[in-house]
Amino acid sequence: MKDIRITHLFFGLCGGLLVYEAFALNNQTQGDTISEIFWKANRRPLIPFTFGMLCGHLFWQASSE
Repeated sequence: MKDIRITHLFFGLCGGLLVYEAFALNNQTQGDTISEIFWKANRRPLIPFTFGMLCGHLFWQASSE
C-alpha cells in the first residue's frame, strides 16, 4: 500500500512539472522553463557532480548482480 502512495506521489509530481513546463513555454518569457533553469544552475560544477554521484550510487548495485 505504501508503494502505491509513493507511485502516485511520483506521477503527481511529474504531472505537475509537465503542467508547469507547458505553462512556461506558452508564457514566452525567457529563462522560466525547467530546462532553462537547469542550464543556468549547471554553470556551477557542484550540481552536475552531485547528480552524477547520485546516479552512480543508484546504479552501482545493478551492475554487480
